[in-house]
Amino acid sequence: MAQRRSQDTEDHANRDDIGESETSAIDECLDTTPPASEGPVERRSSPQERWRLYEAWQAAITTYATDGHDVPEYVDCLAEADVPGLDSAILREEGLETAAAGLPQPPPGSVPRTPDDPRADERAWQDFLATERVLTDADWRCRAEVYSERIDGVLAVVAEFESEHGDQIARAEAQWEAVETWADRLE
Repeated sequence: MAQRRSQDTEDHANRDDIGESETSAIDECLDTTPPASEGPVERRSSPQERWRLYEAWQAAITTYATDGHDVPEYVDCLAEADVPGLDSAILREEGLETAAAGLPQPPPGSVPRTPDDPRADERAWQDFLATERVLTDADWRCRAEVYSERIDGVLAVVAEFESEHGDQIARAEAQWEAVETWADRLE
């Protein structure tokens, strides 16, 4: 929403089919209307409960994933996998999330929106996908044995999470329904 003012101004500036009085009225309106803040839009379009659930889920699944698993062994395996752009020292010292932040990313605006998008064939996107494939292949090699041993237990984690957070899940569902209702009114 905050970007809308800029878009309206740009759209107005690029029109050749309006008269001077309409131009004057539009300019006055744009000059006297304060820009919208993203805060209210974010609050209305992103239920607060979802963040609490997300954090709770990450904690639950991370605890399960690391419980009984040799994390240093996994990190060493991944560090030795020779993933382009993955700094082994940072991986060992600061963890995968920090090290992965240093991986090559496609430039802004180059990520295709659909498989038919012409940007899907661009070199930057193809390089990103190649690096991602190397990383996911290395990740699988480093965790396949533990994954196979523990995958059945994930269902128990999901059931326990649902039991412990049922009220939060119901609130999040209601909040999402409210967002959809609000968005429908905006159309």
